[in-house]
Amino acid sequence: SLRWLTEYVPLEPFAALWVIAAALAAVAAFRCRPRDWFGFAALVFAPAVWGALFFIGAFTANPASFTSAAVYWLFAALSMIVSGMQGERDRDLRTTHEP
Repeated sequence: SLRWLTEYVPLEPFAALWVIAAALAAVAAFRCRPRDWFGFAALVFAPAVWGALFFIGAFTANPASFTSAAVYWLFAALSMIVSGMQGERDRDLRTTHEP
């Protein structure tokens, strides 16, 4: 599915994208809201890029890659959904403490 890409660019930079996203997410996990946004952005960006690569691969190499693209985009969507969730503590802080 990604054979078309390896003709132009090796896969290592795209694999490094996952390592960078994981490192950013790990750092963001110890930051308070709203300063943790970059971790969620990285967790959306990495699977979105890979989903796009598989989507392109579905047209150029293997039509079954649509399934892989959908799975990666689902991972990106789940990260977006979680980034918008609020916990009980978040709601308490927002209603009792004004900036």
